[in-house]
Amino acid sequence: MFQNKTFFITGGTGALGSELVRYAIKHKARVFFTYHSNYKKASELQALGAQAIPCNLASPKTIQPLLAFCAEHIRSIDVLINNCAIVRDHTIWNMTEEEWDDVITVNIKAIVRLTYGVLPLIKKGTLKKVFNIISRVGLHGAFGQANYAASKDALIEFTKILAVEWADYGIAVNGINPGFMESAMTNVIPEKAKEEHKNKSLFKIFSSPAEVANFIGYLSSSDRTRISGQILHYETRM
Repeated sequence: MFQNKTFFITGGTGALGSELVRYAIKHKARVFFTYHSNYKKASELQALGAQAIPCNLASPKTIQPLLAFCAEHIRSIDVLINNCAIVRDHTIWNMTEEEWDDVITVNIKAIVRLTYGVLPLIKKGTLKKVFNIISRVGLHGAFGQANYAASKDALIEFTKILAVEWADYGIAVNGINPGFMESAMTNVIPEKAKEEHKNKSLFKIFSSPAEVANFIGYLSSSDRTRISGQILHYETRM
């Protein structure tokens, strides 16, 4: 389906990120992905045929070298998936400035700089799709997640504005809420809180990273040309 197409995925070693990488490889795409510290998972994905790029998006100094790498090694990007995100949960009165800055830097600032930086490569692609992985928390908030909620709300608005600004280039930009899934990021959440998320599901289940990857792959197809500026929810919570 994606032969001779290029996918660029940030946060490629997480639960959803690794499924996105696997999906793209399975469907014959050329795949580049960033990762921070999970070298073992990165090596596994590289063995499947993807290109791993070590990158700490929490450091502003890494963006320019990443963009330089892209300019040198990637001819075009057909599908960009901004999947990277971190959490530093605390109640507002216990949250440090560093925790605020880290989350805002990775979850929105790095995405904005990277996305605008690879615009020339996206314009050269044929599919011209951008997906930002957002969160229900960005819409409704959550206890102890003021920084995360603020970053995801900003990403939602960035998605909508980017869809308008890049429409003349024929680039489709959409936000995807993947639902609550078990991952390294959510594993730090107390079990009681995770059960509350499951109980909010109409089917009393967590979201599936593999299903979400398939959904994004479906939207990435050249047959899907009339979806942009949307925030799409793949989950069972209301």
